[in-house]
Amino acid sequence: MLSYTETVLRVALNRLSVETTSLSRLLHVTSNLYRKAQPYNTTAGQSNAIVPAILEILADGLRMKARVLPSTLTSMLEVCCDKTVHVSSSASYLANFYQAITTMVTPGFSAPATTHLNALLALVDNGLHFLQNHVWSDIENDFTASLAVGKMVLQAANHDPNIMSRLSDHGQEVCNCKSYDELSTI
Repeated sequence: MLSYTETVLRVALNRLSVETTSLSRLLHVTSNLYRKAQPYNTTAGQSNAIVPAILEILADGLRMKARVLPSTLTSMLEVCCDKTVHVSSSASYLANFYQAITTMVTPGFSAPATTHLNALLALVDNGLHFLQNHVWSDIENDFTASLAVGKMVLQAANHDPNIMSRLSDHGQEVCNCKSYDELSTI
């Protein structure tokens, strides 16, 4: 059943607007299922296959190879980069409190930002590509997505200081001018 979940998730992330709370809950549930199935599984070391699928779709969306909605990009970035519990604004206080309690005491669950750090660091170039080339059509969702991408880049820079030098090199490629006069004629 978990393999079908990955397939349905790929379709949903590529075509629909997926909320952060739904994606966060899916990660928690599948992590528990993979963890519970691991003692009975003969292949040791099988991890949650949902996280790499999300990171793959996120990379394709940021590179604009897939038509992922900006609201879904924001949700994927928030789930992958944040280490906090995501609560729904439409749910009741008790439902949010219950979700916060159950997700905080989930043993064996780590945020994707900690478990797949190298994959998140690899998303920086895709994120910069998105920031430079994305054509805005829905101002609010596009701004939120751009803000989430910027946060991801800065979070990655906290783990790898070389990212800021790559970012400054990337800026020099965009504006490789000799003087201000050449810049004003562009």
